[in-house]
Amino acid sequence: MNAAHTTQHNESRRLDWLSEVKLAIVLSIATVIVTVGLAGRVSDRALVLGAIVAASAVAWGRVDPLADVPHG
Repeated sequence: MNAAHTTQHNESRRLDWLSEVKLAIVLSIATVIVTVGLAGRVSDRALVLGAIVAASAVAWGRVDPLADVPHG
């Protein structure tokens, strides 16, 4: 593997913080809307658990399963 290929590969895996922050804000607003809509109909414990499960599903869905694990 040459240096140009390695640099290009690392650039493609770099995290885009702006898009991550935008996604977090949008998902937070959506969570508030759903929580307010379900308040009084569903227990608080179920609302909190649902928010955690949804956030985890979105986060794990954005993970590249074939990414190289750093050794060392």
